[in-house]
Parts: sequence; structure tokens; C-alpha cells
Amino acid sequence: MYPPEVWQILQHDNVYGFGLTYFKERRGVVYRSDKPVVVFFVGRKLPPHMVPKEFLVPPRLVVGRVQAITDVVEVGGRVSGSPSSSPLPLQTDRFRPLRSGVSGCAYSGDACTITGPFVDQNGQMYMLTNAHCAGRINFSCEIANAAGNPVLQPSPFDGGVYPNDAIGRISWSSGQELLSGQTNRDIAVIILEPYVSALPYLADTGYVQNGQIRDPSMQDIGATVVKSGRTSGLTFGMIYALNATVKTYYNACGTSVVTNAVATTQMIEEGDSGSGLYGIDGTFLGLFFATSDSYSFAIPAGRVQELGLTPVKAIPPQVPISLAVSV
Repeated sequence: MYPPEVWQILQHDNVYGFGLTYFKERRGVVYRSDKPVVVFFVGRKLPPHMVPKEFLVPPRLVVGRVQAITDVVEVGGRVSGSPSSSPLPLQTDRFRPLRSGVSGCAYSGDACTITGPFVDQNGQMYMLTNAHCAGRINFSCEIANAAGNPVLQPSPFDGGVYPNDAIGRISWSSGQELLSGQTNRDIAVIILEPYVSALPYLADTGYVQNGQIRDPSMQDIGATVVKSGRTSGLTFGMIYALNATVKTYYNACGTSVVTNAVATTQMIEEGDSGSGLYGIDGTFLGLFFATSDSYSFAIPAGRVQELGLTPVKAIPPQVPISLAVSV
């Protein structure tokens, strides 16, 4: 989709990624362009004389068959998919039944977030988190062969212990793909134990899953979205760019280039990895996996659909969704 010069620019140490949007900044003011914009995410903006010629961003690019303009924005620090030790007291509790946005990860991990429930065609129930939450990544990298790892809710850092707080095990993970250096998914699937139930509610919110799942489209750029996560709880944001590629730092597991991501305004913090990205109508749009100080990044929902999973729909009586949304 992107021309070779875009991938060349990504090789610069100051460039963390790129994506496709309609937003552009001019003299400090962000406006919506009538043309597609290839936006480059950088650590800090540099004057042209400090950038080698082969890494200069051209004013225009051809993406597919479409003429696009370009922009450069600062991400406010490197993009990280690290776990966290910073708790939000409510969502680090032990939840039974389970729900989206609460603390949970592999028994050998630190602290992440679980999202769901989801169901396959046979009616089996699952929760989701990130592949980098399916094993230890802080001081050693243990995500390559995560299938079978017990999952605790709450996470070990938040007091979860095995076997008392075990909710299931990792049935599938893309951890090996992360270690290859480039992937389009950071997903781990948790198959629940028969005695563990889950509700299709976003923890500490009035939001529910509506049973719908889809990838965001270019028409969604600028749309308000919501998430519930272990560290920062309920947050609102805006879809900023699609088809994003981002260099993501995974502690002892190194850096991987994650492609085809959804970029939002900053919505998650460390420990929110594995939080679901939802439309304000409850549609599942993706799974957050990394953030900087200014932008957050999610795997689009299509990667979950490819695994044969569908979000469970909340049945009446539902908790009404508030119309008072601020970004």
C-alpha cells in the first residue's frame, strides 16, 4: 500500500511509525484535510537541515493510486507495549464474573488487562489480552511458547495467585510473531475454565458489548471511541489514523514493527495493554497493545475475527449508554 520511500523513512531512529489520516497540522493548528494525509510519528520534529536527505518527508506521496499529502507529529516518547506496576484500585480487584477492562495476564507476567467475553461457533467462551501479556517480558522474554500458560485475574502484580485466581489458560498467542520483528497482531486468546463466567460489560462504566465487531474505516477517522482498562479505567478518545505501522518496544523481547494498526489519541497507559477499543455504541473495533504520551495503538478487530471469535452481546436489561461524551 505504502510506497518504498515511506518504509525507508521508517529506518531513521527518530521515526517511530506512520499511518493514514485526514488530519494535518499547520502552524500549530490541526485541521481536517479534504485529501488523505500520510502522517509520520516521530520522537521530535527536526529542522530539515538536521535530517539526512534519504529520510526527509516529501510534501506528497502516492498511496495505492491516491495522491496524499504528508504531515509529521511528535509522539511524546517511544511507543511501548510494556506491562505496568501502577494500579487503579477498583479494576485491580478480583472480578467474578469477569468483564472487560480488569486486571489479568499470564501467571508469569506482571500486570495487563483482559477484554471480552468472546465466543466461537461452538459456544466456547474466551477472553482476550495481548501476546506480550501471555508470558514474562520485563526481565526475560517468555512469550514464544505461551500456549497453555495459566491466566490469573487479577494479575500477579495485583495480588493474583495460582491456582486460586486462575480463570483459564492461553489457547493461542501471536508471541512468536512479535519475536520475528514484524507482525500485524499482538493477540493472546484465553480459553476460560468451565466454572468461570463473564459478563459483556466494560468494568466501571455504563457501556456494554453490542455483539458487533468490525474494523474501523477511513470514515471513522475523528470518531469518538471508548475503552476500559486496568490502569486508567474509563477513557474516551478519537480515531486518529488507520493502516498505521509503529515500532513497538517490548522490554526484554526487543522491538517489533507492528503493521496495520489503528492509531487513536492517547487513551491507555502502561498496564492497559489488552484493553478493548469500542465505539460508543458498544461495537468492538480493536485491541490496544501500545502507547506513547500522545497516541495509542490498537490491533484492528479483523485480526480477532480471523480467529473465529465474536463478542458476546449483552442481553436486556442493559445499562444505558450515557450520551454525555467528552474528548
